[in-house]
Amino acid sequence: MQGYEFLEQLGEGAYGAVWKCRDRDTGRIVAIKGFKEAHKDAVVMHLATREAKLLQSIAHPNVVTLLKAFRSQSNHTYLVFEYMRTTVHALLDRQPLGLPPPITKTIAWQLLRAMTYLHERKLIHRDV
Repeated sequence: MQGYEFLEQLGEGAYGAVWKCRDRDTGRIVAIKGFKEAHKDAVVMHLATREAKLLQSIAHPNVVTLLKAFRSQSNHTYLVFEYMRTTVHALLDRQPLGLPPPITKTIAWQLLRAMTYLHERKLIHRDV
C-alpha cells in the first residue's frame, strides 16, 4: 500500500473494506479492496485469488476494471480498481421516491449488457 495515499473509506463488507486512494506515481484516483484475514484464512485467500483471476480475464465497459492485484510486505491482499464516482446505491439514496424513468432505463440497460457479457462467459455475479 506504500504506493497509494489513503483518501477515504468507501465501504466495508464481510471479507474486507474498500478505500478511495491516490496512486502516488500517476496521481490517478483508484478504489482499493483490502481483504481481511486473507493472509491467515485459506478460504478468504481463495476468494480473493478467484476474484482477481476472474476480473483479469474480462473487459467490458459496464464491468469495473481491475487494474492491479498485489500482496503487501505484511502479506495482506489488495485489489486495485478503477474508481467510480458514484453507485446505483448512492443514486437511490439521493432519490428516496425513485429514479426518473430515463435514468432507470439507462441503469437497467447497462446492467443487462454487463450480465449478458458475463453469462456468455459462463460467469454468474452472485450479488445481482
